[in-house]
Amino acid sequence: MTYLRGGITVRAWPPEIIPESQTTKGILQRILTSTRWDPLWQYSRNVPSAVLDMAKAIGWRAPLIAEVDKGRVLQLWTRNPGLVALMAHSLPDRIDDLRSITKTALIGKDRDILGPIGYPACNAFVKLLGKVQPECRYPSYFRGLRTAWRDQGKRKLMLHLKAVNHDVCCVLGQPREMINHALLERASESLPGHGDVEYAIRLLQGEWRLSRRAGPWPYGHIGYPTIYTAVDRLRVERLSAVPFGPPPVDGTPAIVPIRTTRQLFEEGRRQRNCSFSLRDQILSGNSYFYRVMRPKCRCTMVLDRQGEYWAMSALQAAQNNPPSIQAVEEVAIWLRDAFPMTEPAKLDIRASRGNGDWDEDRFETSAPADDRDEPGWDFPEDLGDIPW
Repeated sequence: MTYLRGGITVRAWPPEIIPESQTTKGILQRILTSTRWDPLWQYSRNVPSAVLDMAKAIGWRAPLIAEVDKGRVLQLWTRNPGLVALMAHSLPDRIDDLRSITKTALIGKDRDILGPIGYPACNAFVKLLGKVQPECRYPSYFRGLRTAWRDQGKRKLMLHLKAVNHDVCCVLGQPREMINHALLERASESLPGHGDVEYAIRLLQGEWRLSRRAGPWPYGHIGYPTIYTAVDRLRVERLSAVPFGPPPVDGTPAIVPIRTTRQLFEEGRRQRNCSFSLRDQILSGNSYFYRVMRPKCRCTMVLDRQGEYWAMSALQAAQNNPPSIQAVEEVAIWLRDAFPMTEPAKLDIRASRGNGDWDEDRFETSAPADDRDEPGWDFPEDLGDIPW
């Protein structure tokens, strides 16, 4: 079926564009990407489904390339869509030139397609293109892969990738000393459009600059799970001279105020919680953290300023588990003694913050079985190789 309007002729399959212009190419593009509810959809009904699939990645060039050698192109698209997308994006806009270059490129082997369009003509790069995910089948991503390939160190890492997605391409754009095989493998598992590993590397890079350390980059072998620990350690060092100020309520042998950023960092590590990420609340004077040293249930507690008094906004055992009832009762007595003129119910705002309530049944059986204050208890993973 042919689209005819005001001297314009556009047919999607076999492809025909008269006259050749950006307008007619735009019409063909709309026909190839139309949906059932689009008036132009009727003009795409006889286009092979594989060509329509190609059009999602390479647009109006899809039928023009497929027409040159339908069998070879569709077989190549099934086997290595990244190679077809790269070829299409590297072809000229003029239709006669596009068809001529495509015909020449399809005569040889897969790697022979790459040389004339300025990419490494080798089987290894062809194999890499076969791993390129749909989100990355665009010119900017291909140019980034070509640049990374020219770096011998990065090339060795690229050869063993499971997939090439957005995160991988972003990580490959980082300096060679900042990436390794483990980080690239983790990046290849990121969701489409996400840049988890690239964001973590930039975060670590930023903290490293702020620390003003001299010497080479020390994190060349770091893995993704420990990047954020390294970031926190650098922040601890950078903020170690910043005092938290005096605690709003004096501590006891069992309720110990956390007075420094280093203590807060170690509390978060030991208890497996996000205490350190809330340091700005302490520095602003709106919150204060304490360790509650109860047998069988060591807890982290947060007090929030409530005008003339302070109230408990969180009390949690390791890994944000609920505290024991004994820990709750001890903190309640401690707060009532500190603020005798305040109603006891106002001294616990955990329920309003989503951190629990005073329900005894909930806490009676919730204390962790192991004693995390036993001497010698340590973190399960080895973090000793992360530079301070």
